[in-house]
Amino acid sequence: MQPHRGPSFFRRALVASPSKRLPQYASLRSFSSAPPALYKLTPKRPTKVVAPAFKPVKEQLLRNFISEALQNFFEKEKILYSPPPISFSSLASEAEFLAKARELYSVGEEGFLTPAEVFKPVYGKLIREWVVRSLPMKKDKAKVKVFEVGGGSGQIASDFLSSDTSNVAPWLSSYTIIDFSSSLTRKQKEKLGDQPLFSNITSSILEWTAVEKQFSILLLLEVLDNLPHDKVIFAGKDKILETWVVTDSRGECFEQYRPLSDPLIISYLKTVEGTSFYPVSRNWSFSFSSAVSSFMGRRSSEEEEYSTRYGNHVFIPTGYFSLLQVIKKSFPNHKLLISDFNYLPSPVPGVGAPIVSRISGGKNVDSSSYLEQPGESDIFFPTDFRLVQHLYSKVVGRDLLQRSNFEFFESYLPNIGVDPTLIQNTTTRDGYNPLLTFYNNVSFAFSP
Repeated sequence: MQPHRGPSFFRRALVASPSKRLPQYASLRSFSSAPPALYKLTPKRPTKVVAPAFKPVKEQLLRNFISEALQNFFEKEKILYSPPPISFSSLASEAEFLAKARELYSVGEEGFLTPAEVFKPVYGKLIREWVVRSLPMKKDKAKVKVFEVGGGSGQIASDFLSSDTSNVAPWLSSYTIIDFSSSLTRKQKEKLGDQPLFSNITSSILEWTAVEKQFSILLLLEVLDNLPHDKVIFAGKDKILETWVVTDSRGECFEQYRPLSDPLIISYLKTVEGTSFYPVSRNWSFSFSSAVSSFMGRRSSEEEEYSTRYGNHVFIPTGYFSLLQVIKKSFPNHKLLISDFNYLPSPVPGVGAPIVSRISGGKNVDSSSYLEQPGESDIFFPTDFRLVQHLYSKVVGRDLLQRSNFEFFESYLPNIGVDPTLIQNTTTRDGYNPLLTFYNNVSFAFSP
């Protein structure tokens, strides 16, 4: 449901560009050249792990702390910005598109931008085209329910159900958004309230219990990045610690590392045990930080020490792992489409660490800690799509295909029969198509 970052344009466009915000430099995602000098690697402050000086008033596993912080964040009124559609044919080149992107960002200074907003209405219509081609063979007799998890402003649903959809009504029973933010569900109803096939429900998908036996399409577009994660610490041979957040009587938050005992974390580790996905202690040099450092010269001694100190801190996607249990039980007859950031440059220490970001005064402000002012910032994680496929296979018992953002739109959709002229509607006059490359740190995983 949610947007991206990096140096930070759209919610994370790299030189291709992730999504929640507008990029400020071009695209930092693909590194076809060295990152802008402005993006200088500096060691981050370590997470506060000392014992609180004041009496603890709340103790939570990290995933519960993150879930609560995000719940509060997404209740804010101005977290997503919905600009007018871009006229791509009026733009001469990539340079003009990037200038337009910066202009949109400066206007929507209190909200993040998502790909669905940047490329509307094309993006939502392309999602619909994928759905049409995922229907059962006898689609003339089929009735399908579409469930979008984390619907944001409702833009994808609006474009999916747009009036030009002559081929939707015969097969679509309903389009339902499941969103944990009451603020966003209100906005969705304002946008789609008169659409007879649309409904939405204010609920966390992780708490979903209803069983849907009818064939369903599940859309998880920028959802995994905002699912809660846990953090484990490898403290020595056969010694694994889990992370708790303690809040003291002043509202200060601290991390505490305790012997592993949480059943969900243990179940996750058992599921990936013996595979390359098992989060063994790794040196931080495998993180994004060192990728940037390699463009800027050798890491400083301070960075080397930081790498050694925090390379055994590993974030694990227990939220996605829990979601798969829900999908297996509640949607036994489904097809799935996932889109998210495969790469995010985070200043937070640890392997697979999130970006912690808020917009202040029209600028993206990233933090090196998710413990500061919880509820004031978005917290979003990179997604390992090979791990997404592996866990889905293990828990749900089915396979997922995977494509990069470029591959999905440039070749996969046309190969399954989507009219390529629809994709070309986001092309500038010189032939540049930002739909294909602007978010090049985004990947798709989907049912065959």
